[in-house]
Amino acid sequence: MSATSLPTPAPLATSLRCRQLLAYPHVNKGTGFSRAERHELGLEGLLPHAVESLDIQVARAWKAFCSLSSDMEKFRFAHGLRQTNSTLFHRFLADHIEAVLPIVYTPTVGTAIQRFSLDYRSPAGGVFLAAADQDRFAAVLRQAASGPIDLILVTDAQGILGIGDQGVGGIEICQGKLAVYTLCAGLDPHRALPVVLDVGTDRPELLDDPLYPGSHQPRLAGAAYDTLIARFVQAITDVFPGAVLHWEDFGVGNAHRNLARYRQQLPSFNDDIQGTRGVACAVVAGLMSGREAQHLEPVWRDRSNFIIAADVSSYSDIVDREQLWARQISDDRFELCCIPFFLYDVALGDVVETSPAGGRRYMLSRVVEPSGRYVFRVSFGESFHPRREIADELVAMGALVEWSSLNMFAVDAADAEHAQQIADVLFAHEEA
Repeated sequence: MSATSLPTPAPLATSLRCRQLLAYPHVNKGTGFSRAERHELGLEGLLPHAVESLDIQVARAWKAFCSLSSDMEKFRFAHGLRQTNSTLFHRFLADHIEAVLPIVYTPTVGTAIQRFSLDYRSPAGGVFLAAADQDRFAAVLRQAASGPIDLILVTDAQGILGIGDQGVGGIEICQGKLAVYTLCAGLDPHRALPVVLDVGTDRPELLDDPLYPGSHQPRLAGAAYDTLIARFVQAITDVFPGAVLHWEDFGVGNAHRNLARYRQQLPSFNDDIQGTRGVACAVVAGLMSGREAQHLEPVWRDRSNFIIAADVSSYSDIVDREQLWARQISDDRFELCCIPFFLYDVALGDVVETSPAGGRRYMLSRVVEPSGRYVFRVSFGESFHPRREIADELVAMGALVEWSSLNMFAVDAADAEHAQQIADVLFAHEEA
């Protein structure tokens, strides 16, 4: 995806001046401020002399990013960009999606969440709502928002990425997913709010750690927890009427109860319950407007560290390219870590070779080591087949499943015998 696919924002008016302006990431342009802007905004002498284009700033960031050796170093670098210059951060991410998205989102964000107590230095750009302040949630939210809000992404961090209760470190998963929203759906980052509900933690190493910056108390449960959620939802409704609420990485029991209780009270969804299908319903127009299919929940997410692309225009009338999560083996070779939705003759685990094409550096060119696995695409169209039940049946057989939309998922079979078993089940459902 090129930066030109992102919407061009309208000019922002601000009363900030001098160092206060440079400290506010939504309006800071760094060396991009013109001579006239520097004079008018009191920035003369606070920036190096050169007036630089956004392209030059991105090139500098990319060179610095590539000089770093570990994923966590790269995460901290990208995090620093987000904290200082929002425009530069999102343009940098858009121009180098294959290398940067796995750093600011999964899989690297999981490590960042676990290290939050050690790495926290300054405001993370999110909102921390502590149980002790629940009577003032509305006031805190008004104070935290710089303008109108269209989307609130909230977590209580009880079920983070398969690593469980992570306390206030869960704010990082909200930040990472909002970057995906902006990149893939064009959501204005100024109109989104990441929130972590600090309801305590049951993780002993956090409770016993004097460096943990969250509430040192056991997690709220039962009626006390439900009361806090009710106050939060009421505050959201009062302060941001009409905004969409995305419930993220709540524990299974609370996740189901919260969604069932409040989905009719305000626009809301939980992709952990409704699957990637829930995200697709919310942002499918944005995902497909660039005619580029995406995998938000790749089956081998934990082993992936890169995103490559493939031309699927000859296979699909819906999209032109498909982004594929992968594990980099060498400069131009990758192991696929997702089940292709639209790309044929390629399977999970295949080692593929890439080459520059279509303005992208890493475009899949050929399979060099087939994995021997098989792929099925299951499309329901307008049928009334029990979609979830069929997918669950296949998973129970040992298959791996990735949802592309409400009406389609891709299935991975480990070998020919497994593929035949899956084919028999699908044929039986088709005949039913």
